[in-house]
Amino acid sequence: DTAGLDSALLLEVCDLCMRICMILTIPLMFIISPMDYVWGGGAARDDRLGSIDMSNVNDDHPWMYHVQAAVVWGVCITVYGSVHRAQSTFLVRRFAWLKRVPLPRANTLLIENIPWEFRSNEKVRDFFSGILFPDAIKEVEVLKLTGRLAKLVASQAAAKESLHKAHLQLEKDGSRPQHRAHRFCGAEIDSIRHYTEAVEKLEGQICEERARVDAASAPHGPNVLPLGGRALQEIAGGLLNSAGSCGYAHCAFVTFATRRHAEIARDIRYTADRRLWVASFPPEPEAMRWTALAERPSYVTSKKLVGYAATSAIIIFFMPICATITSIARLVNAGPLQSVWAGLVPTIGLKIMLSFLPTILLLIFRLFFALKSDPEAQHKLQTWYYVFQLIFVILVTAIGTSLVAQLKSLAEKPDSIFEMLGESLPKATHYYMNYLLLEWAAESMQVLRISNLVKFLLFRTLYSEDEARANAEPEDQDSGGMGARYAVFAASMTICVVFSTLSPLVAPLAFVAFALRRLVYGYLVVFAETRKPDLGGNFWVTFVHHMHVATAIYCVVMIGVLSARSSSWWPRAIPAVAFAWSQWAFWRLTSALDWTRLPLDEVVAAEGGQESPADAESKRSSYIQPELLATQHLSGPSASPSDEAQAG
Repeated sequence: DTAGLDSALLLEVCDLCMRICMILTIPLMFIISPMDYVWGGGAARDDRLGSIDMSNVNDDHPWMYHVQAAVVWGVCITVYGSVHRAQSTFLVRRFAWLKRVPLPRANTLLIENIPWEFRSNEKVRDFFSGILFPDAIKEVEVLKLTGRLAKLVASQAAAKESLHKAHLQLEKDGSRPQHRAHRFCGAEIDSIRHYTEAVEKLEGQICEERARVDAASAPHGPNVLPLGGRALQEIAGGLLNSAGSCGYAHCAFVTFATRRHAEIARDIRYTADRRLWVASFPPEPEAMRWTALAERPSYVTSKKLVGYAATSAIIIFFMPICATITSIARLVNAGPLQSVWAGLVPTIGLKIMLSFLPTILLLIFRLFFALKSDPEAQHKLQTWYYVFQLIFVILVTAIGTSLVAQLKSLAEKPDSIFEMLGESLPKATHYYMNYLLLEWAAESMQVLRISNLVKFLLFRTLYSEDEARANAEPEDQDSGGMGARYAVFAASMTICVVFSTLSPLVAPLAFVAFALRRLVYGYLVVFAETRKPDLGGNFWVTFVHHMHVATAIYCVVMIGVLSARSSSWWPRAIPAVAFAWSQWAFWRLTSALDWTRLPLDEVVAAEGGQESPADAESKRSSYIQPELLATQHLSGPSASPSDEAQAG
């Protein structure tokens, strides 16, 4: 209730990973590691850390690799069993969260790809009333095309904020603030008078544009197209939109009288074309990205292709950049500290480069993908950022400096993946130990919230303390958002799963990393950070899929390692069977139960006590575009009454 389900599940991820690491640590560190040291044969020679892991076992050892093959089954069963237990707990929390979803979100559906002939409030209402019955529909809001109006409202909000700052500066200095008419040139003008006139001018333009939008979306407006075919309708729709003669977008929010009606309407197939009348559970009103939601589907598809191309280009060109940074770091001679430098600096360089990726990826997602809300952008970041972590952190030693060359080699000889991973990854276990050690420091620094502190101190020079605190929140939502956090946690757990058998010391190092995270984020999300819009478990489900991927990579790596080091077929056959079982088990776990919605009997039972204060809130909390509301609802919390009076 304090931080939201997604934040609570982030802590549950820490608990799950700590549990897995602890279960793996006990047998690996106290049974397998002594066996490698005593009976391995001394293949590690002068490598002290290597003497207690698999690198100390001689090739074609008569029985040690059979033991290591059996360990693969133990790791797979441990990971799956722990995830299965946590998934059962998640379903209970997810259904409890769904029951507590407030109105109007609980009874509302987002309808996308509405045909042109139905794009008005009255026609959408008639459509659903005809399918269900008239009393089932409470409210219909078809999105209006408000691109220019939204820009005017944003400009007015910026002008009001600048006016408020000018008044604060006047109170602080005792003299009226001035600024140049243009950024770097022009005569100085009175800031208060300038921004007051700007607010008044924009108010008139907003009223005119709002009237134009209302006229364009009036019931008698020309929203029926006499053209056949969906493609032709989209072309004609684009022409009408550019001419301003059609005021409605392709999607609408339909609020039903009861949640039961909404769930029934969500499952109905309305036409033979699955692309039309697509119904889904809407995001929170405060998190909506209204402009992106109103974009034409054909335009969205074209932009998405460009977005995927941009993301693929980053994947291709990021590897040479990381390799260059690592090479430069290795050229430096640190003298007596060379061993420390060589062990940590390449890892630090990689961490620094990876820290820029969330910002770049979110920029691509917001530019080229029509994401309905900010939490959906974070969810997409979770998926792609984990892919980058997987490639550039976990598989980097196998890929080398050219991802394209390795993909070409795998396409020519697919079974070479076992040899590629089996030969390269065991040599990098020390690197991943350094990586986990570096995460101890990085995660511990999060509790200081340095960026928020700096912003607060800067804002406090002008604003009051309460306003400064409000303006300093939230934390950076690129590298510190929910998507990046889940992706980093999944990458760390993947390192533990993949390398714990090769080097048992990885498991306790990962345990400490997650214990620190549990302590740090247990404080941050509950006591320090502001509550974020909630998806209600989507991040958790994606994390479970990432554990599925981690188990698959682990089995493939162990098949390659045991095939390269043992001439017997038993050590490679045992993990091959474990691979098949783990993939079936995870597939069954993720597909057997529908976590996305409540069963209908629980929906009916939850309807009686569902009323909440959110149902009585103002229309700003309903699914109405904020630029269509009265201007006073749009002024920021920092606008003072005197500013509002001068703004007209």
